[in-house]
Amino acid sequence: MTVVRPSETGSETRPEARAGRLGRHLRRNAVAYCALILAVGVSPLPAWAAGKVTSKDLAANAVTAPKIKANAVTRAKIKPGAVDVSKLDPAAVGFRSVTMRRVERADVADGATSTVSVGCEPGEVAIGGGAYVVPSGFVLVGSTAGDLQQSLPVVQFTAPFVGTGPVADATVDPVAWRTAIVNNTGSARSAFHYAVCAS
Repeated sequence: MTVVRPSETGSETRPEARAGRLGRHLRRNAVAYCALILAVGVSPLPAWAAGKVTSKDLAANAVTAPKIKANAVTRAKIKPGAVDVSKLDPAAVGFRSVTMRRVERADVADGATSTVSVGCEPGEVAIGGGAYVVPSGFVLVGSTAGDLQQSLPVVQFTAPFVGTGPVADATVDPVAWRTAIVNNTGSARSAFHYAVCAS
């Protein structure tokens, strides 16, 4: 009587043969398995995380300026009324107060020039100015009100001596506004010089 072993019939496979087939299968399909793992494991992560991380999960002061992408915070993303002046850097706010300061020079003779530097208060910056000569009564269309000869900012300087002057220095804030105007009204009038000061 002949005994047939299962391994000789092909109904069972030896462990070495099974391992060999598995190795060949994995080698042939390595790229496909990698793509499957990436598609299933990585792609849903950002969408899942966006729904899981809330403001309550963040520690105080966890999100700092260096961690915010440039131009990521736009006007559309800020709640109306959420940002007021008190929450802004003072350097970013700009001017909060604008005031006109005026000096009158009385009895400027006809043909004479009135030149004045109108100073701002400490902490203010001169951002504009002007001058005019007004006859008594209203200034009508076509009437003369002085020829403005000079209108420029005045800055402080320390050389060669301490003082102020119409120096073109973009690194120094103007402390006054200087104007020169000729009285061409035909008689002695008052000249008004003014500076627009902001803080």
